[in-house]
Amino acid sequence: MSYQFHGKPVAGGTLPRADLEELHGERPPYLHDAPESFPSASIPYASPKNVTYRDGRLQLDNGYCRDTESIEYFGDSGPTHTANCLPNEVDVPNVVGEPVGKAKTVLAGQPLAATVVYRPAQPRQRVGVVVKQFPAGGGTFPRATG
Repeated sequence: MSYQFHGKPVAGGTLPRADLEELHGERPPYLHDAPESFPSASIPYASPKNVTYRDGRLQLDNGYCRDTESIEYFGDSGPTHTANCLPNEVDVPNVVGEPVGKAKTVLAGQPLAATVVYRPAQPRQRVGVVVKQFPAGGGTFPRATG
């Protein structure tokens, strides 16, 4: 379709506005209304919380926990339970399956003293490795002070 204005061809945006209104009809009435503002965005506040992974879940630091991280939580979200960390506790590593010498070194680094109890090996059991430990590894244990 080609458009003409006063008998001459018109291309692109050169067609006068009055003729465009004739082609497309009147402008809608709301185009004359004052612009409206959008409502302000609701952005929840964020607050940092020091947390630690303990007993299989994230818990709030009570001030004595080791290996804590600060995480930003929005609103009132985040952990609600506070960990029961003690000021003199130490992590107990799992040394089951490790050679006795390496297990002693790992425990001394915590600092934990190792007491080795030897017993005869069972058939097909590796010799010189830790087969059981007390307290079990993976938890925490109060360190003796003195």
